[in-house]
Amino acid sequence: MFIVFEGIDGVGKSTQAARLAERLREDGWEVVEVRHPGQTEMGMTIRAMLEKVPTAAMPYLFVADMVITEKEVIAPALARGAIVICDRYVASTYAYQVRGYEIAGVANMAREATNDRYPDITFMMQGPHQLRNDTRFERESDAFYDRVLRGYATYVMQMRESDNIHVIDGTAEDSEANAEKIYRLVSGMIEPVSSL
Repeated sequence: MFIVFEGIDGVGKSTQAARLAERLREDGWEVVEVRHPGQTEMGMTIRAMLEKVPTAAMPYLFVADMVITEKEVIAPALARGAIVICDRYVASTYAYQVRGYEIAGVANMAREATNDRYPDITFMMQGPHQLRNDTRFERESDAFYDRVLRGYATYVMQMRESDNIHVIDGTAEDSEANAEKIYRLVSGMIEPVSSL
């Protein structure tokens, strides 16, 4: 099963992905956690390069990372029956490349990079951006993040059915309730390990 968590920085995306991975391991599943960019050795190099390259080069680096991660991590894990939980995937590539690029073109490149792999379920965590100023993206302006949020909203409208998207309120005070909702949705789609 291929599960994706998407959303802007600070809405609990990574936290919920880690909680779900822990619950599924307790159920007996092999779970492979993936992040974009930076999952592989080459991906870490790409992640460092993103801080330095001209803006126009950034979409191509993200797509290159997706090609490598698909080939080295995602495809092999799914082939052996593992559950893959991915922190960012095509939607983030789509939403963040809003600096005058043709967004549809970036999304098409990303789909090609992943061999047109669609998630079995996507959790779109919604909420305002939380500034941390640690990376190049996090130092961007509020106007930039307004465009990113619109990019996510557009992606949800266009891809809700094919990506099986569930929108989760990342600002909810009770993050445990969100974790339980996410776990119920996923566990309802897979058979218990004991029955396999």
